[in-house]
Amino acid sequence: MLSCSVIIPTYNGSAFIGEALSSVFAQTMLPREIIVVDDCSTDDTVAIVEKIAAESPIPIRIIPRPRNSGGPTAPMNAGVSAARSELIALCDQDDLMKPNRLERQAAALLGQRTAGLACGRILLMNGAAVDDQTLTARSPGPDLEPNKTSIGPSLYRIHGEVAHLALLEERWMTGGASNLCFHRKTWERVQGFDTRFRIAWDYEFALKITAHSDIVYDDSPIALQRKHDGNLSRSYELCCLEMTAAKWSYYRRPSRRISADDRRRQLARLSLALGWGYRCQRKYSQSAAAYLAHCYYGSPLQAAIGVAKLAAVCGSRLFHAQTEC
Repeated sequence: MLSCSVIIPTYNGSAFIGEALSSVFAQTMLPREIIVVDDCSTDDTVAIVEKIAAESPIPIRIIPRPRNSGGPTAPMNAGVSAARSELIALCDQDDLMKPNRLERQAAALLGQRTAGLACGRILLMNGAAVDDQTLTARSPGPDLEPNKTSIGPSLYRIHGEVAHLALLEERWMTGGASNLCFHRKTWERVQGFDTRFRIAWDYEFALKITAHSDIVYDDSPIALQRKHDGNLSRSYELCCLEMTAAKWSYYRRPSRRISADDRRRQLARLSLALGWGYRCQRKYSQSAAAYLAHCYYGSPLQAAIGVAKLAAVCGSRLFHAQTEC
């Protein structure tokens, strides 16, 4: 069995970090170490972790970040870089692992040499209550049924091309950090988590892996994901923009077989969505570039309308700035 390191990025997680660590201690296969990467918390998160580490049955290392990163990708990259194990499992500070998560994911990855990523079903918790499990996260559904191979009880191997296209078409979503387990070498091969993504980093990471590797999927619940007002993923518009940007890059330079017609159709649709999304985020140069791309892939008229709306927004802001002066 491969040794495993658990990486927990944290920022002001004092309300939940203790429960997250307890769920790691309860694993049927204990990890070699737990690495908590603190992203400049301003509460007593670090003090709580230090107190738990003093009595922990598993070595806990705390890695402080020099400045806040604005998202989990840089802290997670730091954690994986410092890990001493061949296998890496991620866990969000406010989530809980099911007791057999590490054992099942490690065995699945060990038995499937073509798989670069293990993930599974996640139960959602509304609010702080651990027993308030009212929803189920999205996972590979019936549309992937003919394309998955059983490798054990509730365990499946899914071909990378099938998983990759399902991600691009949003027929499957990864579900966040507490769902992901992978080989350190896989992380190195795809050059880690892309720090340009604050929310959809897991989506982009899965696209990179499925571009070249299969995945293993556990159809039994492996983690509990807590939904509350502090979730970064609540920024719906930014999440959609980041996912659209990730899809754009993979349709523009496909890693899997995509027909020319479908590729052009998707790029036309995505360029419009990017133009609108960047405009909403006040990233006007990126918005203009996206509308110009739509002129090539889609309708010049729609591209011109988008540019005109962008110019109206920029002109209005310039006018207000001048009147304030």
